[in-house]
Amino acid sequence: MSKSIKLQENIYLDTKSVSHGRKKLYEFLEEIKEQIDEAQFYQNDEVFELTDTLYVDGTLTTGRTDVVFSVFLPKSLKNISSIGVSNTKIVVRCDGNYIVGSGSNYVSVDLNVKKCGDNVLTFTYKSPSALGTLNNTAIALAIQDMKLIFKK
Repeated sequence: MSKSIKLQENIYLDTKSVSHGRKKLYEFLEEIKEQIDEAQFYQNDEVFELTDTLYVDGTLTTGRTDVVFSVFLPKSLKNISSIGVSNTKIVVRCDGNYIVGSGSNYVSVDLNVKKCGDNVLTFTYKSPSALGTLNNTAIALAIQDMKLIFKK
């Protein structure tokens, strides 16, 4: 039901127009909130792919079979409950020697992944046999072609 309110002489405010304007403003603000959420948080089924080589440090642990490393992501994982990882290739170096792959010879690996905070993922590659260096040693990794899929 529309009602006119007299503001000044010959100036009236139509309450139906005000109500419509409020609704449009609310819709506009909701759209902005969605855009902010998309920019700040990973969404369900969103995909993150490495487009270049990523170099990170890690550690060799669990009897020299587990290559463990962490990656910081540009968005929050707050609303994400699971992460799929595929297509990952790595080269691992330790003390000047290659212990997985070599030079430009990257090795395709399966990785386990877990969330460690709002924007950090920790990955583990389990080697089928002990790698050629000491346990609990610092390592350097070169990572290519990693693809992450986020699920709520």
